[in-house]
Amino acid sequence: MTVLDKELKALQRIDNIFGGRISTMISNPFNLTKAVSFADVVVCCAAVPGQRAPILITRSMVQMMSSRSVLIDFAIDNGGCAETSHPTNLVHPTFVKEGIIHYCVPNVPTLVARSASYALSNALLPYVLEIGKTGLEAALKNIAELRTGVNMYQGKLAHPGVAAVLSRNVEVEL
Repeated sequence: MTVLDKELKALQRIDNIFGGRISTMISNPFNLTKAVSFADVVVCCAAVPGQRAPILITRSMVQMMSSRSVLIDFAIDNGGCAETSHPTNLVHPTFVKEGIIHYCVPNVPTLVARSASYALSNALLPYVLEIGKTGLEAALKNIAELRTGVNMYQGKLAHPGVAAVLSRNVEVEL
């Protein structure tokens, strides 16, 4: 297994968790092309908050994959990371393009709704507790990742990525 990411710290964390049993590479066009060319399964899951997912896997990369390999595009909710991806559904979850099996079902967590709900609750709990303890304004001031998750604040546009997509200006700075 090979994991690619732009963030060195994320790759170091994966290396620590798995004790070096997983290969890690900095994500760039050269390494992506290399990894995709020998992969039996490619999982795309890159996202940019408030924006379309970046196209990381080009048609020419898909064409280099072995016939009947699988491409799973978890970023399809935001347009997909592969040039050959398009949304599918649970009735017809796959299609073949360039000889590669594509799985591009949007909102995959709904397939495991209970587990997804528990995971979301566990992820949100520290923020909810902090908001309850200090109030919303103090929590937003003290927790950077909480601020970056706010799209609207008191009825005003707060997220730069969402503002850019809407061709508008940020109306409130957090």
